[in-house]
Amino acid sequence: MRIRIALLLAPALAALCCLTAPAGAAPLGEIDYLPTQLSAFGIAAGPEGDVWVAGGESIAKIATGGSATVLTLLNTSELPAGRIVTGSEGDMWYSKAGIGGEIGRITPSGEIATFDSEAKHAARWMTLGPEGAVWFTAGVIGLKKVGEEYESSAIGRITPAGQATEFTAGLSAKSLLGQITAGPDGDLWFVNDGNPYAIGRLTPSGEIKEFTIPKKGWLKPSGITAGADGNVFFGASGENEGEETESVIAEITPAGETKIVKRLDNSEVTQLATGPEGGLWFAGRSTELGQPNVIGRLGPEGKLEEDLANLGTETEATLISPAADGSMWFATVDKSVRRVGSIGTGAPPASQTPPTVSGPDQVGGTLSCDGASWSSWAGQQPSTGAYAFDGYTWTLDGQPIAGQSAQTLPVSAADAGQQVACTATATYRLLDVSVNATSAPVSIAAAPSPSPPPPAKPTPSALALGHQTDRVTGHGALHVTLDCSGAPCSGTVELIYKTKVTTGKGKHRRTKTKSVTIATAAFSSLALGADKVSLKLTRQGLGLLEHDGYRLGASAHVSYTTSGAAKATVAGAVTLVGTKPKPKRHAG
Repeated sequence: MRIRIALLLAPALAALCCLTAPAGAAPLGEIDYLPTQLSAFGIAAGPEGDVWVAGGESIAKIATGGSATVLTLLNTSELPAGRIVTGSEGDMWYSKAGIGGEIGRITPSGEIATFDSEAKHAARWMTLGPEGAVWFTAGVIGLKKVGEEYESSAIGRITPAGQATEFTAGLSAKSLLGQITAGPDGDLWFVNDGNPYAIGRLTPSGEIKEFTIPKKGWLKPSGITAGADGNVFFGASGENEGEETESVIAEITPAGETKIVKRLDNSEVTQLATGPEGGLWFAGRSTELGQPNVIGRLGPEGKLEEDLANLGTETEATLISPAADGSMWFATVDKSVRRVGSIGTGAPPASQTPPTVSGPDQVGGTLSCDGASWSSWAGQQPSTGAYAFDGYTWTLDGQPIAGQSAQTLPVSAADAGQQVACTATATYRLLDVSVNATSAPVSIAAAPSPSPPPPAKPTPSALALGHQTDRVTGHGALHVTLDCSGAPCSGTVELIYKTKVTTGKGKHRRTKTKSVTIATAAFSSLALGADKVSLKLTRQGLGLLEHDGYRLGASAHVSYTTSGAAKATVAGAVTLVGTKPKPKRHAG
């Protein structure tokens, strides 16, 4: 396979002045044409919510709320561009007419790569397959007669890398394949308007099976689309050897069971597509002489409206496809006049609420892209993970942030002072319509200055009483040992003697404990560490010491204050030991 790449330079991008498109969803049947002629052989919704049109020597990208930009193909060939479809990687793929015709790929920014498969067939209709490859029907398209040197038709598959494969097994030599679509069942479905007429099914592995309409095999199929009910719909029309003429919209199940859904009165389907409101839209030709060609609709409730566009007898609608604005976009041709327009479906635009950037908008924070909401189309919500381009992207001052595709974004120091915005992209897989919405930007602030550490709290002081036996001098002097920590201590020491006192007689006899203070002392700014505080027994204390044989048990209560503790008390027991005076000797 040969690959050629061309980059669209600035002169090759020409904005068409004053081309406008509907700003939002229009009421059912309301038509808005682009005021400038635009040739269209293929129309498809793009990955950014825009509409792409392939037409001859140019490809146009149309912003559904703004203007169209024509991207002229350079260095590709003289063969005209045909059908176009969104690829799973976010580029647009288009076909080129002719034997062995090229398939091209164009990025949203205009870079083109072409792939020459060196095949016998040229791509006709294209669709995006469930596995991410582009599938296409192919044929010789008038350059060779059916059944002669080349097979008449094939089905092709091209991967995002450009690797092409063709499938012909199971197709007759007189097959002529038309529109193809990805079915809700994961297979590819196509119309065969060669001989015999049939609806075909192709599995991703390449197995082909065809089905005819029972008892009406003379109906020629044209136009096919996946439906919201899990089945596939197609148009068909024909004449049974001059006896019966019929034009219908029919349905086929994944098992191949076919039934007629609606008979058309005066038109026949040329292309069929499912609309966002769940209806079946078709571009069609009048079956009655002098009657207008049509854009028609079979509503989800079963109501048929064969002519919503008032095209006229000289104007033929050739294409119809849904887009993110909720409209159906179509192409018409009237002799040499080619136009592109949209028709309202009554459905709202796909994007209902843009996302917002939430989270701490400062260095070190993590932002999140939240709140995007989408319309329900044909009973379905879009997916933010159907294809590689779905999901989330981030910009910094309007420039994409490389490598950031998650819903969240960590904020670095380099982002300070700049503006960050996010875009959410989702795809309605049934309709092959993608939509995106962008948040308002937020400004990133520098990281906050670190807060100064809180002032250190003073270390609480503690006071310990040394449990000991203190000796009392004859004059009642003694000391207790205190140990102060954390900060100097100040307070008082009190020695308390407890004794039992009995009062009353007989049944009125009562015994109670009596506390007697026998010594007190004050201390000030007691240094840290062990220290001694001096006390002196009161006269009553000396008497009690003598009464108890110069061994007296007492308790010490110390009340103290420090800078760390405003008031505290510690208690402990002490034993007071005195020396019994020696008896005086009398001279004999």
